[in-house]
This record gives sequence, C-alpha cells and structure tokens, in this order.
Amino acid sequence: MSWTARVDQLLYDGEAVERRVECGAATLVVTTHRVLAFTPRGSGPAFRTIDRPNVRTVAVRTVAARRHLIRAVVTGAVGIGALAVSRLFRFADLVPDAGFENGDGATGDDGSPVGGALETIEATLALVDLAVVLVGAFALALAAVFAALYVRSRSRRLVIEVDGDDDVELPVSRVDDVGGVAIELDEAIRPEPSADSLASDERSSDDPFDDPGLQREGGDRLEPGREADEFRGPSDPSPDVDGSRLESNPADSRLDSDRDESG
Repeated sequence: MSWTARVDQLLYDGEAVERRVECGAATLVVTTHRVLAFTPRGSGPAFRTIDRPNVRTVAVRTVAARRHLIRAVVTGAVGIGALAVSRLFRFADLVPDAGFENGDGATGDDGSPVGGALETIEATLALVDLAVVLVGAFALALAAVFAALYVRSRSRRLVIEVDGDDDVELPVSRVDDVGGVAIELDEAIRPEPSADSLASDERSSDDPFDDPGLQREGGDRLEPGREADEFRGPSDPSPDVDGSRLESNPADSRLDSDRDESG
C-alpha cells in the first residue's frame, strides 16, 4: 500500500484534507495547512510538502532542456562559418607558382629543392582546406543532433511555484486535462474570503453616496440631505418660506392706509 492511501498518517494534529487531485502518476493533496505532493516517477524526491502561504501560483508550462538549444545554436554557427570560409577562401592559393624565376634568372622546376618544398606546402594547405570543410559539415550535423534533443525534451508540466524553495514540476501526458487540474488546485489552495471582507464589500456596494458624481471638487463627500442645499443658488428662496410673508411693494402699502382714513 502506497503513502497516497495513508495520507491521514502524515497530517498534523487538527489538520484535515480538503481536496485531492490526481495528475498523471502524481497525487496532490490539499489540506487546511499544506500541500502534499506525491511524485513517484519524478527525478527528485518522491514526496514534498509546501505550506499553503508559500504557494505563489499553479500554472501549466511547456519546459525543455535549454542547454541543448544553446549547443545547437553554437555548433550551427560554427558549421556555417567554417563552410563559408572554405567557400570564399582557399589556403592552397597562398602558395606561389612553382615555376617562378629566381634571382639568378634560373627558373625553378619540379626537380629543384625549392619546387619540391612549395609542392609540399601546397599539399599541406590543401589538407587544411579539406579539414575546414569537414569541420563545418561535422558541426552542422552535431547542431542537428542537439536540435533534435531539444525538441524531444519539450514537455508539458504542471508547475507549482513556491516562494523560497524549488518549484514542483509534474510531468503530464497530452491526454490529461491539465488545465482543469491547475484551476482546481489553485482554487483549493487560495484562502477563502473572510466574513469581514464580504460584509465590507456589501456595505460599499449598497452605499449610494460612494458614487464619484456625488463628490465635491476638493474630494469631500456630500452628506445625505445636503446635496439639494449644495446645488441650490444663493438667490433661490427657501421652499419653507410662505409666499404671503414676502415683502410687498411700498406703494401698495400707502394706498391701503389712505383707504382706511377715508373710511
């Protein structure tokens, strides 16, 4: 029986299992305190524990051995450079013609010591030209091998990024719904919102005076019941003043007094 069937023996006092996720040959168990990763087929340890606050994120990535890519680029550049040099320049052309005229007016031929030495040098440089071509071809072949190794090393991994420690990488096959597993695992690890934060969100959404349109220019909030007074002009009469109490015309007052005396 494997340890994945005896997870309860690995839990602390008061710790409980909240979610269990299968990802290929690996098993991930999310508890109230930690994330338990069982990776029997990985190159690293077969079991790892991560505290939930140390989990940064859970994502699906395509990873590969970059060293193969670097080697392929370097050897390919060397091969192309060697073939270009062999195409544009021949070392054997540096040797002068063996039939040159010497200082005494005598012409060197194949039987003279000078002619033999030049032929030897020319043959050696011809071998150098051939060696440059062979090096270029070998470097290109080696670059193709490294490129094939790089392509073969590419694979999808479920990566759990851990703060302060090595990330957990789990190989997955092409048929696995690794995207759904990553989302499920990330939701299980993330802390649930507290009751205080939910109540604060509800209060902020129900407050009508949080509207930016009800803000003064200086940033102060308008108090309830004062927004009408704020936008009412200084010459507008108050709605609580009776119209009969408004000041009358003085001429009308004098006419009323004359009528009373004549009566």
